[in-house]
Amino acid sequence: MRPTRWMTLLWLAPISLLAGCTMYLAQGKVDFHETAGSEGIGKVIVETRNGSIDVRCDTNARQVDIQGSKFASGVSQEDARALAEKIQIEVRRESGPPQSLRIVAKFPEADVRNRGASFRIVVPPTVSLELVTCNGEVTVAGTRREVRVESSNDRIRISDVQGNVYARTSNGEVVASAIAGNVDVSSSNGNIQIQRAGRDRVKAETSNGRIRAIEIRGDAMVRSSNGQIELRVVSLPDRPTVKAVTTNGDVFVELPDTVNANLRMHTSNGQVHGNLKNATVKDFESSQNSHQATLNAGGGSVEIESCNGSVTLQTSPATRPAGSQEAPVK
Repeated sequence: MRPTRWMTLLWLAPISLLAGCTMYLAQGKVDFHETAGSEGIGKVIVETRNGSIDVRCDTNARQVDIQGSKFASGVSQEDARALAEKIQIEVRRESGPPQSLRIVAKFPEADVRNRGASFRIVVPPTVSLELVTCNGEVTVAGTRREVRVESSNDRIRISDVQGNVYARTSNGEVVASAIAGNVDVSSSNGNIQIQRAGRDRVKAETSNGRIRAIEIRGDAMVRSSNGQIELRVVSLPDRPTVKAVTTNGDVFVELPDTVNANLRMHTSNGQVHGNLKNATVKDFESSQNSHQATLNAGGGSVEIESCNGSVTLQTSPATRPAGSQEAPVK
């Protein structure tokens, strides 16, 4: 009798646990569409969570066009849709400078159900952008002003921007291309790709991922804890600062042969390669795992470092875009 009694108790336990657990398997979605005047607006701010933000700039836009979807989970589609309806989209002007248009998804009281709001927005190219979401992709294209983006768990893609770009995501890739201003981007767990970017400087940092930055202008600082680095710079200031550092991975750097800098290359476990064609090299010192030298007139700083990987520096004619040849990075 005793074994039968224990088996009965064991079966009752999971049944009682399930009885107190509500499963929200149904999904509900509500679309929305609003417009707002853009006269006098210098910045557009968008804030949401659990949803994407897609902003496109249109030279013909005379207002801000706001579309998107609110969504939620529930015990039924009717229940989920009712909860999605409770998410409010608030659009309001705020005094400056600059005068701003703030677009916010406001959520009701917290519960265990999943809720979110995604945006598709068209704005004039004369506004700066500040975009914040968690658990959602962010895409921006075409603004003449500054862009600031923050997302916690998804990719960020920014292109064709004339102003500066600042982007942060904790778990996702960052892709930036055709950026005329300075670039400062980071991810904690994701690759970073930058192409045709920078005015005075480009900064990129990730803790677990590869960094590929090509056709870069100005000072460059790139760092990864676990990932390969490829950095190609086409123009530099007279006394540049270039730093490419990773903990685990190869590092390849290409610079104009006119670079004026004090060079330091080092790896703990790997090879050091230098192809310094057409650059004047002085005070050269070399060991198995490091190179030091003065390039041309010196004065600037170039540091290339890896703990577990090879490091390579190549100089190319300043009149030829860097990156026209493949780097020896596997």
